[in-house]
Amino acid sequence: MNKLKISTRLLVLVGLLSLLLMAIGSLGLYGIEKTNTSVETVYRSNTVPMGQIAEIQERLLRNRLAIAVALVTPDAETIQRSTAQVEENIAAVTRVWDSYFAGVVAPKEKELASTFAANRGRFVRRTSTARTASSSSASARSTSRSAPASRRSSSTSSMPRRSSSRRRWRATARSARFRSRRSSSAWSSLRCSASC
Repeated sequence: MNKLKISTRLLVLVGLLSLLLMAIGSLGLYGIEKTNTSVETVYRSNTVPMGQIAEIQERLLRNRLAIAVALVTPDAETIQRSTAQVEENIAAVTRVWDSYFAGVVAPKEKELASTFAANRGRFVRRTSTARTASSSSASARSTSRSAPASRRSSSTSSMPRRSSSRRRWRATARSARFRSRRSSSAWSSLRCSASC
């Protein structure tokens, strides 16, 4: 090694350092590629389903609110608007749920998803049953309004059922108003005690 000229020694040193630099750069690029792949996997397997679940949760909350509004204000226009909103949300949840359920792989997640699907199926069946019952009762009401007085007296068997459902709606509305008054008075007492 002592017999080599200084220029040759410098060339060998620069060559070795260049090879080392290329090896480190290649290792860095490989690490970046692996990181990008794992981030994309996390995004596709966790973030997208989380967004889908959040959308389903939002639509279910909208359904609950629409049903509560229909119970509190049981006039025909409100019930029709709430029913249309619930049907629209059911269709949207079905679309999002199908795309979510296709990507479920983990056994525990599949079990939870199956439980949710069964519960949701019951809700959708009840909603469709209630929708057909309300449309048949609405058609019965329209025919009973146009029927003569003699025929109305013979079809009084459906009247108590309608009035009992109205009583339930009113009772639900009263209890909701009572709860809101009670909670607002509790909040006002808390605010007063905190500020006093």
